[in-house]
Amino acid sequence: MQNRSGNYRIEYRRMIIIWWNKYQTDISEHIKLKSRTDTLSNEIEVKLMAEPLPGSEAVDAEMIKRHISAVLNAKGAFILKSSEKTLNNSYYDTENQDLYRSGIALRVRVTNSYVEATVKTRRQSTGGIHIHPEYNVDLTAKPDVPRLDLFPEEIFSGLDRDFLQSHIYENMAQSCIRQIWLVQYRGGEVEISYDRVTYKTAAGCDVSSQEIELELKEGSTEILKELTEKLIDGIYEENLLSLRLESLSKMHRAAVYAGISSLEVPKTCELMPVPVIDEKMMLDAGAMENTLKNIRHNLSLMGRALSIFYLGEYGRTDKTALDAYCFIREAVRQMADVPLNLLAVLENRSGLCMATVGLLQSIAGEYAYSGMSRSHDNDGNTLDEKESVMAAEAALTHMFTSKELLRQLLEFNFNGLKDEKL
Repeated sequence: MQNRSGNYRIEYRRMIIIWWNKYQTDISEHIKLKSRTDTLSNEIEVKLMAEPLPGSEAVDAEMIKRHISAVLNAKGAFILKSSEKTLNNSYYDTENQDLYRSGIALRVRVTNSYVEATVKTRRQSTGGIHIHPEYNVDLTAKPDVPRLDLFPEEIFSGLDRDFLQSHIYENMAQSCIRQIWLVQYRGGEVEISYDRVTYKTAAGCDVSSQEIELELKEGSTEILKELTEKLIDGIYEENLLSLRLESLSKMHRAAVYAGISSLEVPKTCELMPVPVIDEKMMLDAGAMENTLKNIRHNLSLMGRALSIFYLGEYGRTDKTALDAYCFIREAVRQMADVPLNLLAVLENRSGLCMATVGLLQSIAGEYAYSGMSRSHDNDGNTLDEKESVMAAEAALTHMFTSKELLRQLLEFNFNGLKDEKL
């Protein structure tokens, strides 16, 4: 039997995710900012995808967990508690995907012995703040399908809720083994999780990924940024993993692998121009704001293309991968070519301006050494499609797992959040 466990817990998520994909106006989405009406608290989260470095295939999950614990201790973070959980997520819809087409996600999550049903509705954007209503209901056991009448009726406005109830079924699933560390750092608290996720494809195959997330529980965003940087430094010092910022949610990835959702590679005509950053622009607040908005917009599109590329063969075709790569290459080239009046920047000394220039300089430097401009192998031979995808992956991984670029992206995106606290 299902119960309400005392009214609905309604979350309105203000989402700001560090770095690009799904960025809609002027705040990137790799930092998720969520305000809860039940606790009046916010959550800010950094999400990193983790891949073994070449030659480190012997590195297993236990070694990674031990190393993360060691890094946290070495970098001055006091571990308050740690635990491991198994999360089993089931998603529901009709054959015609009526919920998905209406911007509704219906999930049941089983965490050890705890069961929860969740409805998420489509995000709305207001002035760069993303508002995402989420409704959670505690259950006593996992049902065959969740009862829709447990949720507010207005969620299903314009839909036949009785029809939905009789036609929904479990259409995709995803499981996750999560190691959690709750740490105290510089007077604040941060929760770090290391997730080993398994997705089911439409063909019944398994696709695995590893993710590291850092979520601010208490304190300022500066604490989260600094601890993220220290964790990245510690992981790279031991050459265990390569990291890159990621914005696709686990649910969206599950939908893509299950064949329910797809992502379109953006077109180069969607890129916005980025003019010279000089003294004249810095004196014009409107022009500078528009330039920053365009940079963030371009980073958003690059993030979407990068996420598509890294879905792998079960989430996209080789042709789609090459389309995504060509878009990323053009977007990077445009930002790498932005003229910078560094003297004016230094005189201005605006934190955001300095972060912007630092990011553009880092992009230009990584682009020059990543090999992204090549379409042939080292001997000048033209590559076939499969070989081209492999060469593209090597170039993208070289650039977007660079520790320096990660730092600059964190600096750029956190700069506008310095006043945020929990």
